[in-house]
Amino acid sequence: MTDELKRAARWAGWLYLLLVPLGVVGILIMPETILVKGDGAATLANLSQQKWIVQIAITSAFLIQIVQLFLALHLRSLLAPVGAFKASLIVWFTVAAMPIALLNEMFFVVLLSLDQPEFFLATLTTTQREALALSLFQWHENGIMIAHIFWGLWLIPMGYLILRSGYLPWVIGGLLLLAGVSYLLDTLVWVYKPHIEFMFANLFGWAEVLLPLWLIFKGINSHIAEQKWTLPTV
Repeated sequence: MTDELKRAARWAGWLYLLLVPLGVVGILIMPETILVKGDGAATLANLSQQKWIVQIAITSAFLIQIVQLFLALHLRSLLAPVGAFKASLIVWFTVAAMPIALLNEMFFVVLLSLDQPEFFLATLTTTQREALALSLFQWHENGIMIAHIFWGLWLIPMGYLILRSGYLPWVIGGLLLLAGVSYLLDTLVWVYKPHIEFMFANLFGWAEVLLPLWLIFKGINSHIAEQKWTLPTV
């Protein structure tokens, strides 16, 4: 039983850590390298010169979905002894976010078509294409905020189960709970007060880095795990 938990913890740690560079590249760095806010001409010029950046962002987004799915499965195995149903919610919330995130990348796929004459978008005027480029970036950002809901929801059962587990630090569980709530608050602020740029997730989101580092370098408390829990069949 303990060996199974250790294996699940190790895989979960490395997969979770892998999400960090993929998320930074695919969601933050790459799109911001192309986008010049309020300047469609400069944005379109950047796109024509560095289309590969958008392609990497799309690829990173696809890889995130694959990695996060396997991560959710290992987290379920790791935390199922605490509560099988709540551990399954981690997987279900992950799966629910996947179609939103994948369809959201269609905005970037259309963006790549703006300078291709064989596509109907080439019939647009330069001004229209510049405006569309800015709109596609905005729509993509909106899609991320919608997926934000499920990125928060999957952290809530995860944090709760870690908090109760006894074989992982309760502090990390509490921070993940707060991170999950902060993601949900960010979405509500985006809907009702879109002019506010403050992100609650910045306050607690770093706990998502703390967890994989703990799983990799410290792992579970084997003694407590052996005493308290029996790993169910997954």
